[in-house]
Order: sequence, then C-alpha cells, then structure tokens
Amino acid sequence: MQFEYDTTVLSVTRVTVEGTQFCSVFVGETPDPDKENDVHGFSVRKIPSDPAVFDQLNDIRYGDIKRKKLIMRMKGAAQGKAQPHVVGVVPDTKPAATASSKG
Repeated sequence: MQFEYDTTVLSVTRVTVEGTQFCSVFVGETPDPDKENDVHGFSVRKIPSDPAVFDQLNDIRYGDIKRKKLIMRMKGAAQGKAQPHVVGVVPDTKPAATASSKG
C-alpha cells in the first residue's frame, strides 16, 4: 500500500556501503501538541528511502526549505514492526502561465 506524505524536506543523503547505496530523507514538521514545550523549531525525522529518491530531490539546497509530496510505503523493520519508506516523489506542478490581455 502506497500513500502520499506532504512534508518539509530539509535534506536528503546517500551513502555507499560495500557497493550498496542507502538513502535517507530528513523531514521537519511542527512538533506534536504534547511535545511542543520540549521542541524549538522543527521536529526532525529521518526516513529511509530508495536510492533513486536522492536524484528525484536534486532541487533541495542548504537554506532552501521546500514542501514536497513523498510517495511512501510501509516496510518491515526490526522486531516485526513496520516503518515508512520513501519510494518516490510526486513531481512539482507548476502553475499555468496566464496570458495578460491589453485593453
């Protein structure tokens, strides 16, 4: 089952370990209401992702905060638990250009 997750992408990292690439997306959200007194700024989460996501997020730059829609699916994790995993990015939609008319 896949779902979309609209979030603020802070960074994306890729590492190669023994020939295998691993990728993670770091996202920031407003803190949960019960934790807002214990967090200043974003509540940051690290989400594992497919290596192809690194190239799909090539417009992320330092100091440039962007909202993105990530395509996620739940993937098996340790101790029989499940965790979200980024499998893609919904392409940005650009607003249609409006033609100005002279009158």
